[in-house]
Amino acid sequence: MRLTTRLTTHILVKAGLYILHDDEEQAVPGLPQGTYDIGLVLASKRYNSDGTLWDPDTNGETTSVFGDVFHVNGQPWPHLKVEPRKYRFRFLDAAVSRSFQMYLVADKASNTRVPFTVVGSDAGLLDSPVPSTQLDISMAERWEVVVDFSKFAGQNMTLKNNRDVAADQDYTDTDKIMRFIVSAETTEPAQSWDNQALPAKLRNVPFPPPAKSTTQVDRSFTFGRSGSGGWTINGVTWGDGPEKRVLAKPQRGNVEVWELKNGGGGWSHPIHIHLIDFQVISRTGGRPVLPYEKVALKDVVWLNTGETVRVIARYAPWDGLYMASLVKNTQVRFHCHNLIHEDHAMMGAFNVSFLADLGYSEKTHFLDPMDPAYRAKSFADSDYTARSGPYDDSTIQNRINDFTSLEAYKDVDKVEAALEAYWLTKTTLLTVTSTSKATSTSAPTTLLTVTSTSVAASTTDTTAATSSPASESITQTAATQTTP
Repeated sequence: MRLTTRLTTHILVKAGLYILHDDEEQAVPGLPQGTYDIGLVLASKRYNSDGTLWDPDTNGETTSVFGDVFHVNGQPWPHLKVEPRKYRFRFLDAAVSRSFQMYLVADKASNTRVPFTVVGSDAGLLDSPVPSTQLDISMAERWEVVVDFSKFAGQNMTLKNNRDVAADQDYTDTDKIMRFIVSAETTEPAQSWDNQALPAKLRNVPFPPPAKSTTQVDRSFTFGRSGSGGWTINGVTWGDGPEKRVLAKPQRGNVEVWELKNGGGGWSHPIHIHLIDFQVISRTGGRPVLPYEKVALKDVVWLNTGETVRVIARYAPWDGLYMASLVKNTQVRFHCHNLIHEDHAMMGAFNVSFLADLGYSEKTHFLDPMDPAYRAKSFADSDYTARSGPYDDSTIQNRINDFTSLEAYKDVDKVEAALEAYWLTKTTLLTVTSTSKATSTSAPTTLLTVTSTSVAASTTDTTAATSSPASESITQTAATQTTP
């Protein structure tokens, strides 16, 4: 677990990302493309005196690695030559423990922040573009911005970082990130987006249905540290075992509001919920919901020191098993993305429950990852080298055909429609609110009548969920997700 995470983000100098496109995104006017669409991966490294990277495992680090040398795309405090035109930058925070509050200044007016426009998040384009002079980004978050350099021809500009960000430790040069060197003129012909304004609406974001009330919380999770030094969620660590670490069992297709609390102690936690997109609906105890967060779908949210955040999400479309053997349930992780915290077991699981009465026929459910049909098989090195036996081209093609015939994850639009129709039939639903213990819930507190024509409001119908203990034999790994 530690090896997988650390090697991708600290021991190796570079981490990478994928830049993804679709036809809808590429049709947005005013959005730079091609060589003017650039990914920028942020990291914060700590070095030994001999120039080797400082190893948190060797040094027994269990809290954080903030690092005093900033990298962008693997280079310390780099510069990027740009032209006096618009650029789209896709930021990923790949640091082990450091968050950033970034802003841009021209060297000739270093006390004046240069505005930019936030256009994208973890889950793709925002609903609408949001002007800003600061971008808050924590570990594993992705934000996309458009910067117009046309007014700064022939100047240098610096991307800077606030001092005293969260609980992070400052060093001499942790207030600067990189430099942009703006040429005196453009070298390529004007592109359509150079003179186009971004539209008022970037796309129709599939937000979850609105919460049924501003006070309703379906589940609450506190992220903290035990007296023995372990990192916990509701007092539970991943190492407490497969039954205790299953902290929630949302039903397939249902909508829930989760409350995420920072348990104190002087740390911040970027919380990553796997395989769903959520909307940030409130934040107290520090910052408000940021303007660009309000119009974004996300899969990571920064829980700063003292903050409590509420998010709303629809747990769909797929059931099946993930990472553990739970009958007719999906076990999916959520965790802190401070990688020191994650590597020391600040992870929980939630099971997206199988709906026996959904009434939609699906050929395949991946119910058990320990099924021998999907497990790794022994092989001879000679077969691998000679491309014979299981590595013969025809054998590989036959295996591909076998998986294709399963029709797994097929017709997502039809599945979504079936789930929406299913929840519209649930006219009386019980709401169960999680307590601070991993496996306990309070008595049903609210009886709701669903009359909306959209997906049902956030509830937990305990009658349709089934579960069984997870298998201890699953080997868990932890890896950063960097793709939208």
